[in-house]
Amino acid sequence: MCKAKFEVVSDNDTFVLIVDLDQGKTITNDAHAVIEKLSSMTKHGLGNRKVYYRDTCGRFDELEHSDSRFTRILPCKESQQQFLRELTPPHL
Repeated sequence: MCKAKFEVVSDNDTFVLIVDLDQGKTITNDAHAVIEKLSSMTKHGLGNRKVYYRDTCGRFDELEHSDSRFTRILPCKESQQQFLRELTPPHL
């Protein structure tokens, strides 16, 4: 059961971007359940799409997964940080 609260900001053919709402567990601390929930929320699962998230400190990282199972957290490069920041609505 996923205890992290998050909002999906972007969901396209190549990646999913979510934002941690800082309620309950963080995405970082509930990564396994977050990947499982995202996989079940989409019609055909996550497939090969990357999953990026903004943590409670405002930093973007990737939740790496394989067959919709969380494997590890990867830090995003500065260019990715800027790109993902631009996709995130100001109210989040």
